[in-house]
Amino acid sequence: MPITNNEQKSISAKELKWGLILMVMASFLSGSFLIGIAYENLSDLFAFAGLGILAIVAAITYTVGVKPYGYMGLGDISVLVFFGLLGVGGTYLSIIVLLLTILFLVFVY
Repeated sequence: MPITNNEQKSISAKELKWGLILMVMASFLSGSFLIGIAYENLSDLFAFAGLGILAIVAAITYTVGVKPYGYMGLGDISVLVFFGLLGVGGTYLSIIVLLLTILFLVFVY
């Protein structure tokens, strides 16, 4: 089993926690910005924002918490759901909306 930076004491638990908080905030802010630009329809905006928040929570609870599900044999299912279904499905839905917008602009102008 690989030795982590925390186990090697090259980074303190406090620094690790602040790094995690910083990355979660950066993910949330950049995702919110991109979703805000991409979607004018409030239902689409809230749907993708909810999926983004769910993905952030899943990433945190994968290895952090009282019972991290990544160590209970549920990691493969999580990867399938979040990198397979959610990632590919969300990208597909975004591209379909984008392509319809481009086609609309092509035919209107």
